[in-house]
Order: sequence, then C-alpha cells, then structure tokens
Amino acid sequence: MKKILVQEKLTIANALFLTAFIIILGIILAFFIFKETTSWHTRYEFYGFIGAAAIFIPLWLKNAKNKGEYVSELILTDETLTVVYEVDNEVKNQEVIKLEDINGVHAKLNANRVKTGNSISLFCETEVSIDTKTKGVIYFTENPTASLTFCSYSFMLRLLSCAKYLPNFTYEVEGNSDVAKEDVKHYALYGKRLPYIRREWISFMQIPPQARTAIIACFMPLILCFVFLAYLNFPAMTSTQDKEYVSLIESGYELYRNDMCEKSLINYDKALNIHNDDYALYYYRSLAYKKNRQYEKAIEEANKGIALLDTNSVYKHAKKLRFDNKDDIGLYTVIGDCNKKLERYAEAKKAYSYVIANVRYIYTDAYFQRGQCEYYLNQKEEALRDFYRHKRIVEKYLQDQATSEYKARYPVYTQKHLNNINKWIEATLER
Repeated sequence: MKKILVQEKLTIANALFLTAFIIILGIILAFFIFKETTSWHTRYEFYGFIGAAAIFIPLWLKNAKNKGEYVSELILTDETLTVVYEVDNEVKNQEVIKLEDINGVHAKLNANRVKTGNSISLFCETEVSIDTKTKGVIYFTENPTASLTFCSYSFMLRLLSCAKYLPNFTYEVEGNSDVAKEDVKHYALYGKRLPYIRREWISFMQIPPQARTAIIACFMPLILCFVFLAYLNFPAMTSTQDKEYVSLIESGYELYRNDMCEKSLINYDKALNIHNDDYALYYYRSLAYKKNRQYEKAIEEANKGIALLDTNSVYKHAKKLRFDNKDDIGLYTVIGDCNKKLERYAEAKKAYSYVIANVRYIYTDAYFQRGQCEYYLNQKEEALRDFYRHKRIVEKYLQDQATSEYKARYPVYTQKHLNNINKWIEATLER
C-alpha cells in the first residue's frame, strides 16, 4: 500500500528547520539592534520572544486547519485507489476505485512565476483527473495553502514516483516557470530532482538581463574574495603521492616538536624517497639534526636546501604558503647556529650577516648571535654595535608589549632577555 499525500502537512524536519531559521534570524537581528548600553533585561526579553516564536510558529503551522472540503491523500494498493476527503482536518469520506475500473490518471501542473512588489515568487497548483469507467471523471486540485514545503510542486513529484502503479498515467506542465518544467521532466526520467545549482541557474537565467547584471555586479566582489580565500587556504594537492609526502613532513615536524628527533628523521627519510629536490624538506631535516646535536649533518642538509632555493617546493605549493618569510632565512640561521655550536665563529658570523641583510622580521635574534660570534673573534667594537642594536630591539618590544592586549599570549622577549644582553655588553666592555 502506498499513500500519496495531496496536502503535505508540516513535517518534523521542516519544523526543525523553521525553528533553527527563526533562532538564527533572531541572533542576527540582535547583533544589529543591541548596543553596549542595551540592558540585559531588554536582551532577555528579546531572546525570550525569539524562543517563543521558534516554538509556537511551527506548532501553529502544523496544527492549522484547512477550511472547506479537500482531498488530503490518495491510498494506492495492488487492486484499488482510494481518494480520501477531509473537512477541517478530519476524514469525511473515502472513495474507493478499483484499478481495473480506471481508464487513466492525468496530472497537470500549473507553475507560474508571479511578481509581487519587487520580488518574484513561484506559485504552483496541481490538478488531477481520474477517468473511471463507472463513476466518470473524478477531479480535484492540490490546496496550495495547506502545506509548507521546500518544493512548491512536491505533490506532482510524489505522483511521478508512483506513476508506474497508476493505470495509464500521464502528466503535463504549464506556466512560465522553466525550473518547474525542467525539474519535473528530470524527475520523470531519472527519479530524482535536478541538482540544486542547476535549478538555481535556470531560475537565474529567467531574470531580465538588466537585473542579472545588477546581481552580478553586487555579488562579484564577494565571489572574488571567496575564491581568493579558498585559493590561499585549500591545499593544491596534485596526486596521492604528494599528499603522502606532505603528510610525512607534517607528522615528522610534530615528532620534532615533541623532542623525538630520531623518529622525525625516519619520516623525513621516507619523504626524501618521494621528492629529493625540495628545499623545504632539507630545512626540516636540518632542524631535526640540529636539535639532535648532529651539527655537521644539519649544516650539510641546510646547504643542500640552499642549493635548491631557485626551484619550486612541492611542500610549499601543496600547502599554498605564499606569504612566508624568505625561505633562505631559516636555512642560513641553521648554518649560523650549528657553526657557532662547533665554535666556527667566522662561518657563523657570515651566515648571521646574510640573515640580517635579508630578514623582514623586526624581532630578530641575528644581531645578538652575530655579536656573540664577534665577541669570541675578539672584534670588540663590532660585537658592541650588534649587542646595542639587539638591546634596542628588545627594549622597543617590551615597551610596545606593555600596552598590548596580547602581551601574555605571544611573549617573544622578557626582562630576562634584556638582563642577559646587558651582561654580554658588560663582558665585552671589560675585555
């Protein structure tokens, strides 16, 4: 047995959607209406009103009664078709028709785009005629005010879904709505509606050209912003192999951050088997070797990365890292740090000088690191110059952070750093 609802009542899913819509609309209105001076009492009253509306409006729609007599549903069995008549939401009569007594069933959908003020709405009504051998033609229409649905011609779609069970079923669609015509045709052929985007496109193309141009002009900046943000944030993976490569680097970096450098390097070795010409990978490998106190290996990996700086990085491309600091800064910093650990201060000073000449980040430690190298190279004046430069950087940072709301969240330097610089300056002056 199949029931074909003629007057679709408000379903639970539609009621929940309507409730959520009212709540979201209320929140948006509150954002624009309320000000800082608005009392909490007024706010609570407003939220209470929205909550009550979200509950009672769907209930009212669900229990609203239709006036007059109408056909509420068709009940289809293997042998009969029953037409159910209701008055005020109560069953008044049921007309049972044997399928063998039916010559044919015809459904006609009138779908028209009606202009109301400055807006255009879709008005649909389905007329059904059942041609019988003994009772003549039984005719009824869908009551357009009896339902709340996301599809104005849902009754026609329900009839089409049962078309193979109805004797000699035929249908037609009239009116000026191209969306309804194409959607019903597609449903009759494939048993499903047109994709949402396709329906919206057909509807959009029915708008007058001038209106289409105005809509495009209004929404084009928003669309371009969305495309640009998507371009920046969505990975540009080109293959499964690249996905695996990026995953190995990311998991290796997490192991590095958790002081598991040996396991991190295992992941990097696997990534190296996929791409051995990516400077980003050599940078991460050099970091792991440096943290593991394998300074010679770290310098070797960093130099390999520097040799590849003129090539495209698969990792950077996949992650769409377009606005990073210059990629060579990290590699030269590793070389400087490792040479300093190995007490090769001249080589370290050279690497730090490159960083200072090319870095864009104002809060750099390169002056301090180069000053230490110059201290050990007995270059007193140059060491003092770099120490004082770094001291001014730290002092400026501490001064700016004193009034910043992010001072506890993003600490770069503290008073401890300033005290340490002063000690190095004193030690240099005493030499």
